[in-house]
Amino acid sequence: MGIVIEKIDRKVEQLIRYRFIDPLGQAQERVASISDKNWEKLSPGDNIVVYYAKAAPRISRVKNEKESAIVKILSKISRRSHSLN
Repeated sequence: MGIVIEKIDRKVEQLIRYRFIDPLGQAQERVASISDKNWEKLSPGDNIVVYYAKAAPRISRVKNEKESAIVKILSKISRRSHSLN
């Protein structure tokens, strides 16, 4: 679990700044782009679900985070290579 620290409206993109505690007890703070609908529902202080890599907690995402174009491309490439195997 994490907590919303701030909502940022950049007109073309809605962001939240969030904080969570990693498995080593270190506070991690990140920014995530989320859909307009989900952004409207959140307020600073709200709890949110955070997913992170246990081996590298600095790599994280929140539930309902928008995927960047690069992530979408890499995902398609990965799916293709798995289907060929």
